[in-house]
Amino acid sequence: MKKRELLKQLHNLKNFKPDLEWQRTNREILLSQIKAQTKAEFVFSNKLLFKNLFVAAYKPIGGLILIIGILFGAWIASVGATRNSLPGDLLYGFKLTTERMQVNLTLNDEKRTNLEMAFAERRLDEIKKTVAKDGSSSGKKNLELTFKKYQESINNVKSNLAKLEITNKQTAIKVANLVDEKTKVYVNILKDQQEQNPQLTNKDTEQAISVSKATGDKALAVILNEFEVGGSGLKIDDLRQKIGNRIEDIEKNIESAKTDIEKIIANKKIAEEAAASAAAKALAEKKAADEKAAAEAKAAETEKPASLEQSKTTETPSTGSEADKAQTAETKTDTLATETVKPAEENTTAEVNTEEKEPEEVLPTIEEIKDKPKEAQALLAKAQDYLKSGSVSQAFDLVKQADDIMTLVEKVIKANEQYLDTQINNDETSSTDSTIGKQEEVNG
Repeated sequence: MKKRELLKQLHNLKNFKPDLEWQRTNREILLSQIKAQTKAEFVFSNKLLFKNLFVAAYKPIGGLILIIGILFGAWIASVGATRNSLPGDLLYGFKLTTERMQVNLTLNDEKRTNLEMAFAERRLDEIKKTVAKDGSSSGKKNLELTFKKYQESINNVKSNLAKLEITNKQTAIKVANLVDEKTKVYVNILKDQQEQNPQLTNKDTEQAISVSKATGDKALAVILNEFEVGGSGLKIDDLRQKIGNRIEDIEKNIESAKTDIEKIIANKKIAEEAAASAAAKALAEKKAADEKAAAEAKAAETEKPASLEQSKTTETPSTGSEADKAQTAETKTDTLATETVKPAEENTTAEVNTEEKEPEEVLPTIEEIKDKPKEAQALLAKAQDYLKSGSVSQAFDLVKQADDIMTLVEKVIKANEQYLDTQINNDETSSTDSTIGKQEEVNG
């Protein structure tokens, strides 16, 4: 567009007179944006931004121009450079701000929910790309940010569902069906990423999975509640299918968990036997080394030359000068002072480390949860009976209980797998160090 044409169009805006309702609605939107934007996320000067927004709120023509500029700029940012930006990139913060503006400027709850789902999918894609791009400490922080933003979007979906359940039940059912399907996909993606990328922390992934499951449960609960009052328009077979799909997924997890538990218990026994054998071997080697050193010392004592013995007998021990005695006393005093201060420094360090360290979750042992899969399986069998009788809500409650049990089982399995991997790596390192030490002895 030429400059002259642009000026002409802007001049024509003087004749534009928006109605009072339009002014009121857009004034509220702009004021809500001021409250919603945080200092960390918005890159412009707050002082300048507030001034422009207040001027726009009280000048309709200026407001129209500003709204057009914001929407047009946001559109360019989303489809341009910011669209492909990743955590840690210069434009990533602006990308997140643009997304929040899109959501806040959308008044329709259904569309807002769809936007949140779309942004959650973006976060999952960003997690995958960030893992492939950067495995450093900065990459870890970037992943933590992306997981946090993913959880925010999913929690917003859950909140929107609760609002729709009150304001528009038919729309709530429509959205709930979509959320129910999408959250199952998201959970599978997160689990796959966790399996394929060991650098992903269990804490972040497990929290993201937990939030996704909770939102999916909310969606299905909305559908069931409306079905029971006769307002969902769904058939009983549709609900049986939805709950049946969940039962099938949990049953797959149960079979996999049974195999993993048996394998871990067997490997744990092997690792304990290997550790006991290594400890006994180390003790025997230490005993042999001590005996050898004692024998060598005794032989050296016996073979001392007679002249050395005679010299030792006739030698008069030197008492040393007074200055030497004073220096020795001073050295001992300095050493004692150093030893007295050192524990205090170590204690201070220990206190700092204790404050910074987060408390770890206490999990049951693998032996304590080995029968849990059977317990979950029994709950699913009862749920199947409820489904056959048409009691879908009771079936759903049992399915959630079984899922909670398996979530705990999976945590314990992962913790034990990591422990065994650490033990194996330590054994391999110790074996390598021992081989190198023996080779050095031979070379020596």
